[in-house]
Amino acid sequence: MAQGIYVASDLAGLLKRFLGQQAVQVPEINARLAAYPVNSRMPMSDWWEILEQIQAVLNEPALGVKIGAMVQPQDSGVMGYMVMYCNTVADALLHFQRYQGLIHNFSQVQIEGKGDSIKLSWDIDQGESTQLSDEVFMSGLVTFIQTVTDRFDMKPVAVNFNHTVDFDVAVYESLFGCTVRFDQPLVSIEFPLAAMAIPINSRNSYLLSLLENQAAALVDEHSNDDFVDNLRQVLVEGIAQGKPTLSFVAKRLNVSTRTLHRRLEDKKLNFQAVLQQTRKKLAMHYLSDLNLSLAEVSFLLGYSEQSAFNRAFKGWFKITPKRFREQL
Repeated sequence: MAQGIYVASDLAGLLKRFLGQQAVQVPEINARLAAYPVNSRMPMSDWWEILEQIQAVLNEPALGVKIGAMVQPQDSGVMGYMVMYCNTVADALLHFQRYQGLIHNFSQVQIEGKGDSIKLSWDIDQGESTQLSDEVFMSGLVTFIQTVTDRFDMKPVAVNFNHTVDFDVAVYESLFGCTVRFDQPLVSIEFPLAAMAIPINSRNSYLLSLLENQAAALVDEHSNDDFVDNLRQVLVEGIAQGKPTLSFVAKRLNVSTRTLHRRLEDKKLNFQAVLQQTRKKLAMHYLSDLNLSLAEVSFLLGYSEQSAFNRAFKGWFKITPKRFREQL
């Protein structure tokens, strides 16, 4: 697999939640999942391996479909919240197509009309994904659309996978509520054309605009550069520990501060600018979690006083954290 292929690390939370529901204690898997902070990336190979580990423990048919059925907005980070504020299902799918890179960059999604249905399919230019991973993403997409529209009766027309499975296809068709085919050329899913006009319950054009700007910035950041990726991940750790300093990051990356400074210059990056962008991403994520108070969000972002966080957030987004949360 090419280097730099990833999934959003927010999906680790989905797997933790699923294992918790199953009341299964698997320390090795939990330790691997705990290694990935929010708003970061997980190597695609790790994602595949962890899914296989869970399957080895549970040995369930259509395991990925069952995991995907537990998807929540925070599992997709900025993408998830942005889709929540779209106007209709059609609008949501178009945003999904444009910003899918926030969830994974393994394959590109194409949308096309097919008679009385709309078909989403994924290319195999970088090879095939695993069956379990495809199941999670197909099921998660269906669950998400049903959740944001409150239309749990809305089912796909068909789901197609490009692998062979040992389990009975009837299990999959029961879970998806539609025709499911295997050994197909591409992974794809079809939705009824009529479903495209269904409104999103939480639609909000103002918040959608805010998140579109944030999503565009995040997509632009994807560099497939291991040094930059590691830098951002360590910054998340540093922010969480209240010490996102150059010396802390250098120590975690096993380099001297001088070497880190030189590498940043080589990449034409400024340490404080990367730190600020990382804080902005985390701020959006934390504020969307209504269980966190504004004081807690400020603390998590490494600010000694909430007033300092308020000033920084308003400078970034032209709105106070309190006002942003009121909109939510």
